[in-house]
Amino acid sequence: MSDPNGLKKIWTQHSTVDFWPVAYSVLWICKQAFGNEAFGYHIVNLILYITTVILVWKTLNKLGFAAAWWIALLFALHPMNVEVVVWIFQIKTNLANMFALISTLFWIEFVNRYLQNTDQYLKKDHYKYYFLSAIFLILSFLSKVSLVGLTVLFAVYLFFKFKAGSIKKVVLLTGPLFLITFAVGLINIFWEQNAFPTVDSELILEPSMWFRFALVGKTYFFYLFNTFWPHPLTLVHPRWVIQNSIAAYLPTFILFAILIGSVYLILKKKFSLTLIGLFTSFCLLFPVLGLFEIYFFRYSFVAEHWLGIAMLGFLAPTIEFLFRKSVKKIWFYAVSIIVAIIFFVLSLNHIENFSTEQKLLEQNISLNPQSLMAHNTLALVLKNKGDNEGALINLQKAININPNAQSYYNIAAIYDDRSQLDQAKLYYEKAIQLNPYFSNSYNNLGAIYAKLNLYEKASELFTEAIKRDETNALAYYNLGYAYERQNQKINALKHYQKALELSPDNLIFKQAVQELREK
Repeated sequence: MSDPNGLKKIWTQHSTVDFWPVAYSVLWICKQAFGNEAFGYHIVNLILYITTVILVWKTLNKLGFAAAWWIALLFALHPMNVEVVVWIFQIKTNLANMFALISTLFWIEFVNRYLQNTDQYLKKDHYKYYFLSAIFLILSFLSKVSLVGLTVLFAVYLFFKFKAGSIKKVVLLTGPLFLITFAVGLINIFWEQNAFPTVDSELILEPSMWFRFALVGKTYFFYLFNTFWPHPLTLVHPRWVIQNSIAAYLPTFILFAILIGSVYLILKKKFSLTLIGLFTSFCLLFPVLGLFEIYFFRYSFVAEHWLGIAMLGFLAPTIEFLFRKSVKKIWFYAVSIIVAIIFFVLSLNHIENFSTEQKLLEQNISLNPQSLMAHNTLALVLKNKGDNEGALINLQKAININPNAQSYYNIAAIYDDRSQLDQAKLYYEKAIQLNPYFSNSYNNLGAIYAKLNLYEKASELFTEAIKRDETNALAYYNLGYAYERQNQKINALKHYQKALELSPDNLIFKQAVQELREK
């Protein structure tokens, strides 16, 4: 993000862990504009969120929801959306939601014009709405690929609008959108697999399909329940242990019954707002329901910010039903205002948890003592404050929860800073054993051997670090230093120059190249 050429690299190189170039481009622009000042990022995030809320209202209004305003209000104040607003990195989610809703509005306009207009000029003109819908759909996917199920909903909407015998037209008109969705999905799967190789010590999902089958229903109903009862709220929810039992599979069987009923009614063109809403939420949540490996699944199978606009499939039919069935609207307004106040208070309380990083993590641990991510991250916060003992306590707790490379690496770094090299060496070696893909473990272990004047062994480790990350400038520099100490000046200069090429503003790298050339 700090690289002046970062924008080009985002689009042309495998420089990020996810293929979300639009979101990373916005973050890069924010970095150039605001630096490390969080306020500017928060303003951008808030603007995007407010825009999303307005688009929610416009979309629901366009679809004929009489209670569109109230649904948008409750969506805006919903505590499950707090993470999306206060967490800077969730700019990606706000961008994806915003672009998806714009795409939806253009799609609705296209379908309406396609079916209604008989004028020859308008028949040609309405395709501009199709292409605009496709463009904003792509922008949504390139911000965050979570809403790939939107294409299915576009097809369903078009199918409902057509008269009998329209499946062929639906396939022809939505086919290009499905191809786009499929292509972006494949790119992201490839991208993430290369960014995060899975090791045995960090298993994301159990290989059993029965486990994943049970997970689908459990996660879906978690989001359904938390739409109406958003409590407790925390950064990382407990990671479920799913037993091989009928009870574990029951939520998925219920979900499948809902989906079968929804598909039946869709094919019969019989409209049920409740079932269509449940089907909508399923489509929008589909990528995060447990069938596909996601890095965050190492810590929890659910996340509050994953609900997003999928919440509308649960919330909108409920509010619309109550609005239409209320004989005296005053009671509907009164209850809605009370719910809005409750949501507002819960959201304010949750925002307070984000006031400092340490407070957020400690609140998470108080609700979820087995939070591996919270213990590891809190340890880094405490280390940066100089509380190494507190950091070591949390890292040891993380290891007790699940022996993992990250915790061993962080413990090693603390001992390394204390010049307790023997202990640091042991922990780096354990980190490498658990995760042989992490470049910095080899680099730091090599640096310990260099401190012990064992330059040949250090060179081997620096080479291994470079094999695992060819952009690790420090590893190139360290390897150059090790070669220089072994009087291999040509090799040393070559690696110093490579380090400087990767990090051209580094004064230490510049000095190393200059001094070696003068020798």
